[in-house]
Amino acid sequence: MEPVTSISGINSMGIYLYNDIKYYFFGDIHGHNLNPCDLNCDYFNYTFTETKTYNTSCTTIGPLLFNWLKYNDVHDIKTDFYIEETYESNTIYNKFNDLINNRFIENYDTLSTIFPYQDISWMELMRYLLPQLNLKNVKIHPIDIRFLNHERISPFHIQFIQPNDFKKDIINYVKILLLNYKIILKSLLSPAYNLDSLFSFIDSKLSSDLKFTFQYQLKLMNKVIVNKRHLIGDTLYQLSLQNSSMSKKIIDFILLLSDEHMNNALNDYNYYVDLFKTKMTLDEQKMTMAQFLNHYTAIFNVLAAYTMDAYVLANLFLNQNEEVIVYTGAAHTEVYHLFFQNYLNLIPIYESTNIDKKCVTFEQLPLYLNVNLYR
Repeated sequence: MEPVTSISGINSMGIYLYNDIKYYFFGDIHGHNLNPCDLNCDYFNYTFTETKTYNTSCTTIGPLLFNWLKYNDVHDIKTDFYIEETYESNTIYNKFNDLINNRFIENYDTLSTIFPYQDISWMELMRYLLPQLNLKNVKIHPIDIRFLNHERISPFHIQFIQPNDFKKDIINYVKILLLNYKIILKSLLSPAYNLDSLFSFIDSKLSSDLKFTFQYQLKLMNKVIVNKRHLIGDTLYQLSLQNSSMSKKIIDFILLLSDEHMNNALNDYNYYVDLFKTKMTLDEQKMTMAQFLNHYTAIFNVLAAYTMDAYVLANLFLNQNEEVIVYTGAAHTEVYHLFFQNYLNLIPIYESTNIDKKCVTFEQLPLYLNVNLYR
C-alpha cells in the first residue's frame, strides 16, 4: 500500500505543532466539488457507510476524516474536530435523505467516485455523515455562530434589507454600522459590553416601513445573540483565566484584522452618498442601491466571519486534546495561519493553498499524517 501524499477535495491545508499538540487545518471553497486530484483516490461506497480504497498515494477528504475520527475514537485518542457548521447542527436536508434512501433501495455497494451533488463541497457534505459515527473520544464542534438553524443572526447581517426599502433608511443603517463596527465587535468579544443601546438607537433612526423589518431581525438577534455573544465573549474569558496573554492576542488580532479590512469602507460610503445626490432615473436608482447593498453586504460579511474566527481560535487553546482538526472555508484557514505564524511565531510544518484545484500534495505527509493507519 503506497504512502498517501495527496488529499483530494480540499483547497488548502496547514499543519502546526504547538505545545506538543498537532493542529491540522483543511480549507474548502464552498459550493462545488470541481477539479479534484487527477488520481484514483479513496472514496465511499454508494451508501456512505464504509470507505473503499484504490491503495494509491491519494485519499479524499471525506473518507479520510470519516476513518480518521473513527480510528481516534476506537484508540482513545482525545480529539477536537471543528467544522464550519451552523450552531444548531441537527438539521438534515431532504436532498441528502432522498439520495441515501435511493442508494439503499438500489443496494449499491460498489466504489463510487461520483460526487452526489454539483452545488456543495465535501465540507458541506460532512455535516450529514458525522452523526452516524456515534463518537465518544472525539468531540465535534459546530463553529459557525453566525447562523442559527441556517438563519443569519450576526449584527452585521444586512441581507434582510431589500433594495426597494427606503433609500434614506438603508443609507442611515449602513452608516451606523460603519461608525460603530468596533463597538459591535468588542461587544461580541467580551461579555462586559452590551449592544442593547445601539440596537435601540438604530431602531429610533428608521422609518416605520423598515422599522418593522428590523424589529423582526432584532427579535431574532435578541433571542439568540445574547447567548451567542456570551458564547464568544465567555469562551475568551474562560481562556483568559487559563492564559490571559493568549486571550488578549486573539482579541487584538481580530480587531486589527477588522480595522485593516474597514480602512476604506467609509470612503466608499461617501462615494455612494454623493452618487445618490446626482440625477438618476428610477431604474438607475434601483441599480445603484442594489450595488450599494451588495458592496456593504460583502464588507460586513467579512466582519461576521471574523467573529467566528475569534470563537474558533479561543476554543483551539481552551480545549487541549491530543489532536485538533479544523475544517472550514479556505478564507478562515488563512486567518488561522496568520495568527499561528504572526502571533505565536510558529513555522508551519506544511502550508499550501490552491484556490483553482481541490487537491493538495505534500510528499512528507506520511511523517505527520499517516493515512494508511486509518484505511
